Amino acid sequence: MKNTESQKIYWLWVWAVVVLSLILTLSFYIIPSFSDLPKTSGNTFYLTPQLSWTSVNGSEIGAGSGTFYYTTLGEYPQTYVGDSQNSTLVSYALTEPSRSGTYMSETGNKYEISGTTYIEYQICTKTTVVSLAGASTTTYKYKEEKYVRVPSQKIYSSSSSSSYKFSTGESLGSAGEVKWFKVEPIKWWVANGLSPADRSTNQLKLVSDISPIQKERRKW
Repeated sequence: MKNTESQKIYWLWVWAVVVLSLILTLSFYIIPSFSDLPKTSGNTFYLTPQLSWTSVNGSEIGAGSGTFYYTTLGEYPQTYVGDSQNSTLVSYALTEPSRSGTYMSETGNKYEISGTTYIEYQICTKTTVVSLAGASTTTYKYKEEKYVRVPSQKIYSSSSSSSYKFSTGESLGSAGEVKWFKVEPIKWWVANGLSPADRSTNQLKLVSDISPIQKERRKW
């Protein structure tokens, strides 16, 4: 009996040694060492994004004949939300309510504009339901749109601000007022060719914050 048990233990050790030897052999011939892996330090890699383009007829935007192209990359606070929505957003608290309510919730994104940091917000509705047993359940519902709050606008003009308007056509209002702006995709217009198909994307000259009308005038 003792001999049989000893033989079993012996053969188990033999198989363990054989399996381990096979693993080490395969690792040596199949698995590359770190010295065989590609080096990334000191090298530059270029990644050309696959951009989608939107075409606009020049006659539709007052830029004469021809077709103009733009793509969108990144986002930035751009358009004033309008007086009506601005009043609504101003009425919302900037802190989460203890129970239920709609408030402006920070997204974690920030924008540096002329040396000032502006925080990005989303509209969030918090709903807390308390059961008869005393247990509470809280849900958060976020709207997709994002906004930036200008806590106290400055108007750099000696004349009446009523003569100046936002792109929406509404008056700037008075200095010191709270204004909300939409965070929107940045449009990049092709500035050195009418068609993106004429050249690869890394050769295109793209210009942001400029209308095709100005592009036409500058004759780029």
